[in-house]
Amino acid sequence: MILTQLSKLRNKAPFNRKTSFFVDILFFDPISIPLTNLCARLLWLTPNMVTVISGLFGVGAAACFFYQRFYVGALLMYLSMMLDCVDGNLARKTGQTSPIGAKLDSITDSVKKVLCLAALTFVSSWNIWLVIALVALHYLLLRTFRQVYPVDYRQRMFSDRNLEPLFSPYDLLVILLFFGPMISFEFALVAVLVLQITASVFAQSRTSVTVTSANNLPAE
Repeated sequence: MILTQLSKLRNKAPFNRKTSFFVDILFFDPISIPLTNLCARLLWLTPNMVTVISGLFGVGAAACFFYQRFYVGALLMYLSMMLDCVDGNLARKTGQTSPIGAKLDSITDSVKKVLCLAALTFVSSWNIWLVIALVALHYLLLRTFRQVYPVDYRQRMFSDRNLEPLFSPYDLLVILLFFGPMISFEFALVAVLVLQITASVFAQSRTSVTVTSANNLPAE
């Protein structure tokens, strides 16, 4: 019921993407959609400005993680990720999409995530080289996800609610950067890795079944 109501909120906002991640709908849409409409009224505010503000919040989150102010860092990380939804929505709503804006958004997003993971790794109570290896494995599995969950597959899954598949890379990264610091980064990282491996194996098996079924179809 809650997901259905939140999906209706998304469907009433034509500037949203056709598909979205669970965390977007559950945690960001209720704020990012009204905020996008508000920002669109501020003619001086551009999507690139929102991207920069999002990046600054992300850098602030990394600094808080470094000084072990985890709850403040998690709040700043939430604001950063929420604004990361707003900048794209604002660009689509106001017709200000551009290759430069997309590149700026991608670079800013990558930098803040790397800084936050680096800060959390540095203050980890586990052996730093072990945590570095686990973070590297996390990013390796993210690349695997992009291969086993192609865009057309995501668009078919949960199309009635505009949801992307469970255990998507973005969902897991939010768990790691937002919930992880508040609980235990090390254990959250291990949990994310287990989920990534499980989902990757599941997706690979589904892909194999689909390919096998297609190959067994009679030739015309």
